Amino acid sequence: MSKIPPTIFYITGLRLYMYKFVAEVFKGEPSSKLLYGITQDFFKQYRYEQEEENEFMEGYVQMCDFVDTFSEEKELKEILSREYREIFLEKVHALERHYAPKKRSEVILKDLREVYAKKSWTIPEDFPKEEDHIAVECEFLTHLLKAMRKNLLSLNAEESEASFNFQRDFIREHILNWIPSLCSKIASETENEFYLGASKMTSGILEMDKELLTMFY
Repeated sequence: MSKIPPTIFYITGLRLYMYKFVAEVFKGEPSSKLLYGITQDFFKQYRYEQEEENEFMEGYVQMCDFVDTFSEEKELKEILSREYREIFLEKVHALERHYAPKKRSEVILKDLREVYAKKSWTIPEDFPKEEDHIAVECEFLTHLLKAMRKNLLSLNAEESEASFNFQRDFIREHILNWIPSLCSKIASETENEFYLGASKMTSGILEMDKELLTMFY
């Protein structure tokens, strides 16, 4: 694994948390667990370790600041649930097929089903059922990252590198082909600071991941 840096276990863990966060934000109306985690979770430590702000942290801080303005969770959940429905049920399609005009929908879905099947992965029950939903694709990435961390812990260099390659191909062939456009679309369709921050944070994650994948391969 000469192309993968010694800090790969930490990097893999950070990427796992990031993609899991995106999956949870976009899978449906915000849960109490998600709202609590936004101001209590892993990313606060990451924030203080950074010498300067980046798009990811700007988006995260924007979400935190919005959540912090509410003293009652009930009111916050009502506002965000209404906003989620207005954005994703009326204005914005959070599905890859709508952002890849050069591919037919059935081709995208067929490819995703085959990719998921290769890893014996099925969509969790509490997620949207569409294979090309942003939350589903990001949740699949967390599955890959968990497997890679296990391989790293067992010092299985060959399997770890194979897992990294699989992630790289999936990100390039699916994630990067449409989610940046989705983030721009969300930003143009809402003034809600929570979802504006979520779109900015997601865009920042993809920029960091794109740089990482380019750096080592």
